[in-house]
Amino acid sequence: MDWDEEREGYINSPRPAYPPIHAPADQLAGRHHLRSIHREEILAGLITVAGAAWGVYGTVVEHVSFWQLQLSPPGPAEICGLGILIWLHAKWRHANAG
Repeated sequence: MDWDEEREGYINSPRPAYPPIHAPADQLAGRHHLRSIHREEILAGLITVAGAAWGVYGTVVEHVSFWQLQLSPPGPAEICGLGILIWLHAKWRHANAG
Protein backbone atom coordinates (compact mmCIF):
# COMPACT_ATOMS: atom_id res chain seq x y z
CA MET A 1 0.00 0.00 0.00
CA ASP A 2 1.38 3.39 -1.03
CA TRP A 3 1.48 6.36 1.29
CA ASP A 4 -1.12 8.26 -0.79
CA GLU A 5 -3.62 5.42 -0.47
CA GLU A 6 -3.39 5.59 3.30
CA ARG A 7 -4.48 9.24 3.48
CA GLU A 8 -7.98 10.30 2.60
CA GLY A 9 -8.21 12.70 -0.34
CA TYR A 10 -4.82 11.76 -1.82
CA ILE A 11 -5.95 8.83 -3.90
CA ASN A 12 -4.82 9.11 -7.51
CA SER A 13 -7.97 8.25 -9.34
CA PRO A 14 -7.81 7.91 -13.11
CA ARG A 15 -9.01 10.94 -15.00
CA PRO A 16 -12.19 10.49 -16.99
CA ALA A 17 -11.60 10.38 -20.71
CA TYR A 18 -13.56 13.12 -22.42
CA PRO A 19 -13.83 13.28 -26.16
CA PRO A 20 -12.05 16.27 -27.73
CA ILE A 21 -14.29 19.24 -28.27
CA HIS A 22 -14.29 20.66 -31.77
CA ALA A 23 -15.90 23.96 -32.66
CA PRO A 24 -18.93 23.54 -34.89
CA ALA A 25 -18.66 24.85 -38.42
CA ASP A 26 -21.10 27.69 -37.78
CA GLN A 27 -18.94 28.94 -34.88
CA LEU A 28 -15.90 29.02 -37.17
CA ALA A 29 -17.90 30.88 -39.81
CA GLY A 30 -19.02 33.35 -37.14
CA ARG A 31 -15.42 34.02 -36.16
CA HIS A 32 -14.49 34.65 -39.78
CA HIS A 33 -17.46 37.00 -40.13
CA LEU A 34 -16.38 38.98 -37.05
CA ARG A 35 -12.82 39.20 -38.38
CA SER A 36 -14.07 40.67 -41.66
CA ILE A 37 -16.12 43.22 -39.70
CA HIS A 38 -13.05 44.13 -37.66
CA ARG A 39 -11.01 44.56 -40.85
CA GLU A 40 -13.72 46.81 -42.26
CA GLU A 41 -13.63 48.95 -39.09
CA ILE A 42 -9.85 49.29 -39.32
CA LEU A 43 -10.02 50.21 -43.01
CA ALA A 44 -12.70 52.82 -42.28
CA GLY A 45 -10.57 54.33 -39.53
CA LEU A 46 -7.55 54.53 -41.82
CA ILE A 47 -9.57 56.18 -44.58
CA THR A 48 -11.01 58.72 -42.13
CA VAL A 49 -7.58 59.54 -40.70
CA ALA A 50 -6.15 59.90 -44.21
CA GLY A 51 -8.91 62.34 -45.13
CA ALA A 52 -8.37 64.32 -41.94
CA ALA A 53 -4.61 64.44 -42.50
CA TRP A 54 -5.15 65.57 -46.09
CA GLY A 55 -7.49 68.31 -44.87
CA VAL A 56 -5.02 69.52 -42.24
CA TYR A 57 -2.19 69.46 -44.78
CA GLY A 58 -4.27 71.41 -47.28
CA THR A 59 -5.23 73.98 -44.65
CA VAL A 60 -1.68 74.42 -43.34
CA VAL A 61 0.11 74.52 -46.70
CA GLU A 62 -2.50 76.61 -48.43
CA HIS A 63 -3.04 78.99 -45.53
CA VAL A 64 -3.78 81.82 -47.99
CA SER A 65 -7.17 80.25 -48.73
CA PHE A 66 -7.97 80.43 -45.01
CA TRP A 67 -8.45 84.19 -45.31
CA GLN A 68 -10.89 83.59 -48.15
CA LEU A 69 -13.04 81.40 -45.85
CA GLN A 70 -12.33 78.29 -47.87
CA LEU A 71 -11.12 75.97 -45.11
CA SER A 72 -10.26 72.91 -47.16
CA PRO A 73 -10.48 71.71 -50.72
CA PRO A 74 -13.48 69.50 -51.47
CA GLY A 75 -11.50 66.22 -51.49
CA PRO A 76 -10.66 65.63 -47.79
CA ALA A 77 -14.19 66.18 -46.52
CA GLU A 78 -15.56 63.54 -48.88
CA ILE A 79 -12.79 61.09 -47.92
CA CYS A 80 -13.59 61.57 -44.21
CA GLY A 81 -17.29 61.12 -44.96
CA LEU A 82 -16.59 57.93 -46.90
CA GLY A 83 -14.53 56.56 -44.01
CA ILE A 84 -17.31 57.35 -41.55
CA LEU A 85 -19.91 55.67 -43.79
CA ILE A 86 -17.77 52.53 -44.06
CA TRP A 87 -17.34 52.52 -40.27
CA LEU A 88 -21.09 52.87 -39.74
CA HIS A 89 -21.67 49.99 -42.17
CA ALA A 90 -19.27 47.82 -40.16
CA LYS A 91 -21.10 48.71 -36.93
CA TRP A 92 -24.41 47.83 -38.59
CA ARG A 93 -22.98 44.46 -39.70
CA HIS A 94 -21.72 43.82 -36.18
CA ALA A 95 -25.13 44.63 -34.69
CA ASN A 96 -26.86 42.22 -37.09
CA ALA A 97 -24.24 39.44 -36.72
CA GLY A 98 -25.75 38.08 -33.51
